[in-house]
Amino acid sequence: MPATDSNRTPMSCDFDIYQAGGNLLTENRRTVDRPGHSGSIFELASPDGIRLGYYNVRSSVPGEVVIRNINPFIQLSYTLSGEKRYEVNEGKQKQVSFKFGKQEYNYVFFPQERIQMLWEPKERLEIFELAVSPELMMKHLPEEHPFYEVLQKR
Repeated sequence: MPATDSNRTPMSCDFDIYQAGGNLLTENRRTVDRPGHSGSIFELASPDGIRLGYYNVRSSVPGEVVIRNINPFIQLSYTLSGEKRYEVNEGKQKQVSFKFGKQEYNYVFFPQERIQMLWEPKERLEIFELAVSPELMMKHLPEEHPFYEVLQKR
């Protein structure tokens, strides 16, 4: 866990897998320019519950983003460089204690909770993420697929 610095304010955001500007595909490009952090973010969102994100951040201090998740979603997360980890409910509940290292990927189910993404300033954090609503995945996943039953229980 990154060292706690009382002067450090974590970045925060609300995340809703369905929030995409009505019936339109939306694109968002922005620059990260905060004390100790610089980089770029690219996100593409569809109104039916698909989000694509590319994040490229260099940090000189430990990083933290607090995500207030509005609706559950499934994410394929691929870490190109750096290391990150997620905690749910301020570490009271850990999702398989998942830490992603360089060139690692995984599928993650994010509940409707407060989620923290944390990283150390070892090297640039470069990640690619694809998020999908469970409803959209269930709609297109064949019932005989082994993942179908797991999703249905969630």
